[in-house]
Amino acid sequence: MPRYLIAEQADGRYVLTFESQYGQDTLINAEQDCRSVHECYSALATEWLRGDMSPSVTIDFRFHRDVHYVVIESTPGYLPEDDDPAVFDSIDDAMVYASDRLSSLLDHIVDGQSVVWTPEGGWQDANPVGFEVNGSFAESGSVLVYDKSREHDLGRVIRIVETDANGEPL
Repeated sequence: MPRYLIAEQADGRYVLTFESQYGQDTLINAEQDCRSVHECYSALATEWLRGDMSPSVTIDFRFHRDVHYVVIESTPGYLPEDDDPAVFDSIDDAMVYASDRLSSLLDHIVDGQSVVWTPEGGWQDANPVGFEVNGSFAESGSVLVYDKSREHDLGRVIRIVETDANGEPL
């Protein structure tokens, strides 16, 4: 079924597109400086008067949401320790921060594996056992890190959560 899509952009402009089984056609694009949904209705009225609009058409609206990205660090199965997590306006800034947190965590794990307490009662240099990282910020928005030198390590999760203006996850 053909449909028209009115979408509000982040800068307050509107875009109007027509989608059907034959493809997509843009009637109003962001470069046309359309700042009112009424202009979109006028374009729809023009389509209707020209006879290009089918009576069985659907009109969808997509309004811009104020989106933020929160970086949360926690142990799986437990609440996050930070009551005031880092909040960013762009996914790129959130990914840089999350990557820095991951790097710091891996440095901490590797530093902790450089020496061990021996059964004989002394410190001894040890070969680092390493760590395991599952996931990706680019693909899933989260990583799970395990310290392989610990027998019962629950791991550590660093994830990026998309939230609305009220901090509620989307």
